[in-house]
Amino acid sequence: MTETVLITDSCCDIPRELTRQRRIEVLPFHYLLDGVEHDDDGGETTSYEDFYRRLQDGERITTSQVALAAYTEAFERAVQAGKQVVVIVFSSALSGSYAGAVLARENVLALNPGARIHIVDSLCACTGQGLLVLETAKRIEVGMDASEAARFADEAKGRMNHIFTVDSFAHLVAGGRVSPAVGMAGTMLNIKPVMRMDAGGHLVPLAKPRGRHRAITMIADIAAERIQDAGGQTIAVAHGDCLQDAEMLRDLVMERTGATDVLMSRVGSVIGAHTGPGVLSVYFWGQERE
Repeated sequence: MTETVLITDSCCDIPRELTRQRRIEVLPFHYLLDGVEHDDDGGETTSYEDFYRRLQDGERITTSQVALAAYTEAFERAVQAGKQVVVIVFSSALSGSYAGAVLARENVLALNPGARIHIVDSLCACTGQGLLVLETAKRIEVGMDASEAARFADEAKGRMNHIFTVDSFAHLVAGGRVSPAVGMAGTMLNIKPVMRMDAGGHLVPLAKPRGRHRAITMIADIAAERIQDAGGQTIAVAHGDCLQDAEMLRDLVMERTGATDVLMSRVGSVIGAHTGPGVLSVYFWGQERE
């Protein structure tokens, strides 16, 4: 059987020990800090604590997607080794990375017409994308070929639910996700918006609770309403340097849903640059996203 290489990008925010164990190749997004471009490498060169401290101090951090050359080189390397490729990328509604991966595939296929390179637009983000990647990796490990694994990921992605809150409107305003007027009003009223990802991979509002504790409780309640087969899956809680809140959310979700397997993760530098310190999220398999 031809070996399959599974590739994703760093917006999956899976702990690096897991990607290494599962033999998942992770191509980095990038961020610009102090005029220097850094790889989004899972906190290995710039710690999460330092990154979020600098965000908290008001430093402006910009981000960029996986380079076309990085996709091309990864695909070419796999093809030359006689392997099939499955690529699961960050939501096309939030980044041009999917378009870059498609263009890289076209470039490689022009020189290698028989290559099998399957690209899946995850329509997911952060550890929601990560859980989709991990489930796909499990299926490749038990013998699914590249086309079957890509089909699984494409058909399953709509059931990966993303529910999250942010601690401040500042980064949502800076990124154009909400207007300055809405951000100002929300800040004055101590609103901690609860948001989700819709079926098209866009971030959309769900509710406007006042106060952090209410937002965390609401996220757990929504998870309990939407999750399916809680005891038979791994769910994930990811945070932007707010471990205590993440542990509270984990405990509430476990209590309300009966889930027992929870992956604790960190919101990486690229997504964190757009959500800010204090972002808190849960990801689980459940009802199809609307």
